[in-house]
Amino acid sequence: MPLAKFARPRPTDRRRAIRYQCTLETSASLIAQVAGDTTLAKVRNISVTGVSLIVARRLEPETVLDVEFFNKTRQYYCRVPLRIVYVLDHVDGNFLVGGAFGRELTNEELKGLL
Repeated sequence: MPLAKFARPRPTDRRRAIRYQCTLETSASLIAQVAGDTTLAKVRNISVTGVSLIVARRLEPETVLDVEFFNKTRQYYCRVPLRIVYVLDHVDGNFLVGGAFGRELTNEELKGLL
């Protein structure tokens, strides 16, 4: 996957899956739309089990909603339920949101998105 930068989990990292950092090239083609929000979210990193997003509105932890991903370059679409795990204030006035997918992405879906 040339567009994604491999992120090695630290020994103390509790994540079960490899996270792929979204580079400028990746984020230029990958779009995320959070249900009920008219502003597109920026994908910071993604794995088969979850995602980190920068969003314009505050979302509450434990909220479950759908996220629609679209890779413009590959013309690949994927819709996944997401449970919000944490929300932090971002330096630019937006919010940093981490969430767990309601189901794991398949390898094909992950490749299609990256």
